[in-house]
Amino acid sequence: MTFQVKLALRYLRGRRLRTGLTLMAIVFGVMMIFGFNGILPAMQQAIQGGLAGMADQVDLTVSSETRGAFAADVVAKVADTPGIALVAPSLVRPLILPPAQSLSADNGTSVTSFVVRGVDPELADKIDHIALANGRFLQTADTNAILISNNLAQQTGLGVGDSLDLPAASGLVTFAIVGVTTGRPPQSSEELFMPLAAAQALYNLPGQINTIEARFAADSDGETVRQAVLDKLGSGFKLGGATAGSEFASALEAANYIYNMFGIIAIILGGFIIFITFRTIIVERRRDIGMLRAIGASRKTILGMLLTESLVLGVMGTGLGILAGYAMAAGLLIGMRGLIEDLMR
Repeated sequence: MTFQVKLALRYLRGRRLRTGLTLMAIVFGVMMIFGFNGILPAMQQAIQGGLAGMADQVDLTVSSETRGAFAADVVAKVADTPGIALVAPSLVRPLILPPAQSLSADNGTSVTSFVVRGVDPELADKIDHIALANGRFLQTADTNAILISNNLAQQTGLGVGDSLDLPAASGLVTFAIVGVTTGRPPQSSEELFMPLAAAQALYNLPGQINTIEARFAADSDGETVRQAVLDKLGSGFKLGGATAGSEFASALEAANYIYNMFGIIAIILGGFIIFITFRTIIVERRRDIGMLRAIGASRKTILGMLLTESLVLGVMGTGLGILAGYAMAAGLLIGMRGLIEDLMR
């Protein structure tokens, strides 16, 4: 064992409080780096899986440039476009319950905001793959039937067989709950599925829709089909869907950017903590270093001692930090399991 190593170990044993605090700082820094970079890929995968799952359901959406309703006969024009395999019309609009009809949630709050989705019962499940937690899907013969989200069912206690009163242009309309979907509410509003005719009557928009969803044929070129649809519909309409530059791509890019930034911040924060810790050690030991120089220790000896201390503390701190980071990531993943599962639906 060299003189530098003996001197370094003696310092570490003699200054146990400083050694312990330094070791804790290194462990914390490594834990931050390893822990956050351990959980971020899982969160990123969940976000990507959820977005990709939504994008996989619909290749193309058609809506009005003014976001208003339009005649349902536009569906036939889209369906007749070469490369389109399946189309489904829908009427999607927000709905606010008046205070008298608001629903009481189990946490003491009131549920008043909804997103109503009027869909064609024969086509909606084929194009959107709406999963049910309970009950059945909408049928062609249904009139005032409705599907509610699992989240709404858990919050309010509503379920299959219960009824829900919704305000319509002609007054309150009672809907029978026939199914509960597994999805969670979008944008803090509960999602309600009902037959398209019922939604049109609810908003007094007979024969009107505001969204067309479509799937491409297996051997079709997406961009070619999109352009053909635009040419056939003319001005006044806009297209969406899972293509480059679409809302899906933008959301995915934003998610990647956010999680990359979190990873970079974790690395910078952990590295800064470790750097400040070692810098403080050197500054506090200037007197000791001066005494060693006064009794004849060379710069090489002092540098070797400091590097040996750093190596010992670094190895121990990194090992413990990795274990702590793994435990931190595992704990966070367990605690956030419900959120991750919801994102991956």
